[in-house]
Amino acid sequence: MTGRQVLATAAKATKALTGDPS
Repeated sequence: MTGRQVLATAAKATKALTGDPS
């Protein structure tokens, strides 16, 4: 996994945890 992929995955997880639909 590249650093960019890790950041993208983390961002998606954060959005899911915060209830952000996007």
